[in-house]
Amino acid sequence: MASGPNHAKALLKCLSDLRWTFKDFGKQVVSELGEERAQLGEASGPTWQYMGDDNSLGYTDGQLVELASGVSVLAEVSLFWTGDDFRVSGAISAETGEEEGEYLVQGIARLETDSLDAAIAELVDIRQRLIAAVEQVVSFVDNQSLS
Repeated sequence: MASGPNHAKALLKCLSDLRWTFKDFGKQVVSELGEERAQLGEASGPTWQYMGDDNSLGYTDGQLVELASGVSVLAEVSLFWTGDDFRVSGAISAETGEEEGEYLVQGIARLETDSLDAAIAELVDIRQRLIAAVEQVVSFVDNQSLS
């Protein structure tokens, strides 16, 4: 795995851009649904944590949108680094607070690699997938309103 200052800068820039994309995702969902149906909730990150030994690091970030119906929509991404391996995962889910979340959009991210370049590329792609998923979230809320 190639690494160094340029990789570190690229990763930090990517994660910073992703933070803003989560906020934009939330604002766009609220804008599409209207403030009477949705409110921008708390950010669920960014959070860094050491896990287990000193060779493992985790990063999570996300955005919550609270719906008037009591359901919360959470868009979230995780990056885990263990030694030379990276795992990127993410999803958009709807949660009532009482039960396990229902995935609205699966496959926002799922990658296991030993390449930091591939992990960064996946994180960059997630930004486009998040904004593209706004329509699916709005459709879910509209369908939920009809039931």
